[in-house]
Amino acid sequence: MHAFSILTIGIFVAGYSTARWDLVTRVYELAIFAWDHGVVTRTAKGFALLSLLFFLFILPIVRIATQETDLHPRLAGTGISAREQLKHAPRDSAPGVLVGFRNSKSDVFVVGVLQDVELRQVENALLVGTLLRHSPHDIQELLQRCGHSSVRALGSVNPKTPADQSGADLLTVHTDPSLRFPRLHHPDDALITMQVIVYDRPHPTRMQYLSLKPITLALGDKTKVAEWDVAFEELERAEERERKRKAHLVEKLKLHRVIAHPRTQKELALPMIIEQVNCSYELNALLQKNIGMIGRRMKRALSVSERVVESANDLWDYIWLVLHYAFRVWIWPIAAQLFIFGLITHRIMGEAVLQVLHWRPGSSDSPALKDISATAQQIDIRLQQSCYWPIQYLTLRRRKINWESITNSHPEYIRFYNSLWLVANDVIMGIAVGTFIIENASFVAAQVDTIFSTWSVDGLRRMISWLMGWPGGLKLNTELAAFLGDLFLWVIDYWAGCISLLRPNLPALVQIIGFSAFAGATMPISIFSDLVSLLTLHIYSFYVASARIFHWQLTIIISLFHLFRGKKRNILRNRIDSCDYDLDQLLLGTILFTLQFFLLPTVFVFYLTFASARIAVIGLKAALEMGLACLNHFPLFAVMLRLKDPGRLPGGIYFELQNTTDASSNTAGSVNSPPTAYVLLKSIPLSLRAMFQPYFDLGDRIRKHYFSPSVLLCLVSGQFVPPIHRRNLYSLQYSMLPAKRASIGELWRKLTERSGRTSSHELNGFDPSSFLLVRVGCDSSQQEFLLHEGILCARSEFFRRALNGNWIEKKERLVKLPEDDPQTFAFYVSFIYTNVIFDATALQTMTPDEFQAHILAVVKLYVLAEKLQDRQAKNEALRTVLSDTAERSFADSLPNAEIVQFMYNNTLQGSLGRRLMVDLWNDVHATSIIEQREGICKEFFVDLAHALLGERPSRKRNGALSYGAKEYCEEL
Repeated sequence: MHAFSILTIGIFVAGYSTARWDLVTRVYELAIFAWDHGVVTRTAKGFALLSLLFFLFILPIVRIATQETDLHPRLAGTGISAREQLKHAPRDSAPGVLVGFRNSKSDVFVVGVLQDVELRQVENALLVGTLLRHSPHDIQELLQRCGHSSVRALGSVNPKTPADQSGADLLTVHTDPSLRFPRLHHPDDALITMQVIVYDRPHPTRMQYLSLKPITLALGDKTKVAEWDVAFEELERAEERERKRKAHLVEKLKLHRVIAHPRTQKELALPMIIEQVNCSYELNALLQKNIGMIGRRMKRALSVSERVVESANDLWDYIWLVLHYAFRVWIWPIAAQLFIFGLITHRIMGEAVLQVLHWRPGSSDSPALKDISATAQQIDIRLQQSCYWPIQYLTLRRRKINWESITNSHPEYIRFYNSLWLVANDVIMGIAVGTFIIENASFVAAQVDTIFSTWSVDGLRRMISWLMGWPGGLKLNTELAAFLGDLFLWVIDYWAGCISLLRPNLPALVQIIGFSAFAGATMPISIFSDLVSLLTLHIYSFYVASARIFHWQLTIIISLFHLFRGKKRNILRNRIDSCDYDLDQLLLGTILFTLQFFLLPTVFVFYLTFASARIAVIGLKAALEMGLACLNHFPLFAVMLRLKDPGRLPGGIYFELQNTTDASSNTAGSVNSPPTAYVLLKSIPLSLRAMFQPYFDLGDRIRKHYFSPSVLLCLVSGQFVPPIHRRNLYSLQYSMLPAKRASIGELWRKLTERSGRTSSHELNGFDPSSFLLVRVGCDSSQQEFLLHEGILCARSEFFRRALNGNWIEKKERLVKLPEDDPQTFAFYVSFIYTNVIFDATALQTMTPDEFQAHILAVVKLYVLAEKLQDRQAKNEALRTVLSDTAERSFADSLPNAEIVQFMYNNTLQGSLGRRLMVDLWNDVHATSIIEQREGICKEFFVDLAHALLGERPSRKRNGALSYGAKEYCEEL
């Protein structure tokens, strides 16, 4: 289980325990008991004693150990890369070989340093593919991401003898524990300057990586951005024009540069180099794992105690395999199917609710239920998250069947666990809030009733009664104030009567809100937001009515003012024109203007009161919406990653030039040390502002919405100020969700389909858990093997075809191989289960006869794999013959006559196995060929003659090693 998952479960359990008030009370009583009986005092004394021991003994020991580690390091934690790029050069004096990529003649990248091996051995091992064996995934995929087809030897580290300077392409590196950086040497005539780039190797298992661009936490599939309200279309158009103007100005500035430098090849290669840095950890781990296959390493025999331990481990492994098989065959398929059906049922029910929430009556522009209600919006968010979580999980599961250095799914990982953390915290806080509300439902209901009655009914009634007099000494029109006041008071009394009908059911409603809190604290908050909107509906009505009256009166006053000045408004031309009025018109207009002007303060006072109340309600709802936004979208997981491991949140890279005075002083006397610059390559962590940038953008839009001149003009003139549409306010919370959710059919296909990548334990169309009986040999030497059908069919075309039709083998679950050797088939079974043919560490201890027997067994494996049509086994067998032959001296490594004869008797003409035998013999002296001609068929000598005189006229030293292992491998 992932560490963050364990932490999430721990937080959940702790939150649930804290939510129980009786548990808190008992803990409090226990604390009082401990204090009264001196437990706290004794604990404090023990803590002080342990702290003193820690500071007096532990810290000095740690300090001494750190100093010793710095003076005598085992393995450097950082690598080096450069324009002449080096990486992971050890700081001790052990000899080794640099292995990596050559991006150009003057640009190399070192993947790793293989210590205690010779350069020639590493070159041969890389040529035949020994160092890239047993890779968990396709090694070519990782190499292609690095822009190369293979890894090569680049030079030596701390060579015991002076390096051969005939090849100027090879590097020679000297390291010293007292120096921070290695010293590079080149031939005397190589007049170049070198640049070494040092960096910390990113750990792919911890999901660390480098990136030229900041990681994107939000999904980028939002092609259609929701439009804002119609009243602010002009503001939107003005902002769009300003953005286009700035972009056009930037394009013009680009044309006025004095010198335009085209990007160099090295600048263009920077993305590929970053990929090489990201892939270097797994490549180096694979090389270090296979380093035991090269060089002379003696393997001692196991002692008696070690054999006993090995037998015990084998017994435990056998028991574990039996338990694993029983779970996988009998329990796992049923549990998986039940889980899938439950998930699909939940998805169908969720889809039905989503259709109701998204239904728009009438036209498509009409608001949906989720656009009106905060509760419906919160349910919509949770349902869409539950629809997206299975897709995210399947995406992250597919990451395990590929190299961890491939970083495409890392942002999805952060989004997935961030949403899980937010939901977990939401549920924890919801349990605490819900428990409190349920246990104190009557008290909460009484408080809610008191607050709303005091502020929205009684307080508003007192305010209107105060306005009906002379508020603050302001002389108002008594008759108009009494009329408006009586009208509003009548509506308030009617609204209070309607609310009183709900008062007896208020405790039950509060309990429902408390139970809804178990789905998360966001549910009671959203329900409370809807209740605020519902219980303040009369305030909204008062605001709309008073705003309409004030706006009409203000419009009439402006029109009468134009008439008083002898002007009128030309609607067609949208301007003010002069106009001749009669005397009675002017007189009547002046009288009406005077009346309206003196009645305006009375209407304005009522409008100002209800507008202020409306703004207060909007502020309360904005605070609730802000709380919902934080609980639904706060980048909690990303912030914790930023604090815990900034390498998992890359925001770019930067280079830092290092002071190389120590290196220069040590290399000043060396003639072969060119001028070298040392630069640190570091990752820029994603800034906190970039994480919270959506909040800043939303705040900026809200500021422009409510504090723009147009909004102030609407408030002053009495025009209606529309609130921000809910779909725009919640766009922040939908940024972690796809624009189009996956359908039910698509989810079913993703849950039921098998992986498209065929592994050694799984194949489409075959049950990897079902067994197949294979009977090999005849008579007394016959043996039976009970094997997994999926594993055999994944490797062998022979078994795949035998079990895919209406053959008797499929019905009886029995395959007979009477002509094959049981020992060779057991060798084949061991290979397909372990993917290992032979332990190369014991190769050097073999006698010549034992080595020939070993090669014969591998050749028999090749012949069997050719019959079973297993290309992977054939390639590995020929690769093993080639690499094991290269490890020994040429005199006793040549396949003898028995091996050659067996290969030719059991393979067809044109076989790659025959070709390997010929290439291994093509450098043998003629006398040796004549001496070993006994028992070898004539076909071999014909092929050998063609190889020497026809197809390959230019003879090489051991032709098979010159061609490499790829020459004998078939395409998979």
